[in-house]
Amino acid sequence: LSLYPVFANLDTLPALAARTLGASKLRAFFDTVVPEVAPSVFSSACLVAALVDRYFPVPSLSLIFMTAVVGVASRQGYLPAIVASVLSFLSYDLFFVEPRFTFTITDRGEVLTLCLFLAASLVTGNLAARLRQRARVQAEIADRTNKLFDFSRKVAAAAQTDDLIWALVSHVAMTLRCESILLMPDAAGALRVVGGFPPEDHLDVRDRMAAQFAWDK
Repeated sequence: LSLYPVFANLDTLPALAARTLGASKLRAFFDTVVPEVAPSVFSSACLVAALVDRYFPVPSLSLIFMTAVVGVASRQGYLPAIVASVLSFLSYDLFFVEPRFTFTITDRGEVLTLCLFLAASLVTGNLAARLRQRARVQAEIADRTNKLFDFSRKVAAAAQTDDLIWALVSHVAMTLRCESILLMPDAAGALRVVGGFPPEDHLDVRDRMAAQFAWDK
């Protein structure tokens, strides 16, 4: 019995996809992470903070930017959260700290506020990113458990060999998110395709030779 999986790489994040395609970490960071984070910080957080500052003046608008950081961390992970924290820090200093539209700070109290804001944003972003990662891991574990239960149920209900083969290749394909092909030897010892998901009844010469070589060894 030989199972030949053809994997299809599914990257859920653009940064991971860029790395898979051969981009360096630095290029993937600036080409995918920064363009994703910058619009959310500058468009949403700055706009909301400007509206609040105009119509509902409050002593500090840092909580609005911190909310944006938490949103980025919970959706995209820790590295984008760091970028969002730094961008929020700079945006808050530039647009909402006197004198405005400069990075100069005349009030010593604002210096402490900005430093605490940056530290709190980094810590909060880290916690939100870890929570997101744990939730994703738990979801994957639950998904694997459900698929394994479904596979055992299909195997128990299989009345014929074809039913068992279909349950096997479909389970492997759905669990590993790949195309799967099941090979079995004939009377002469040559491997032949007996099932596949999606349905497949042949392999090219190179793949067949590799499978035969692995089976013989």
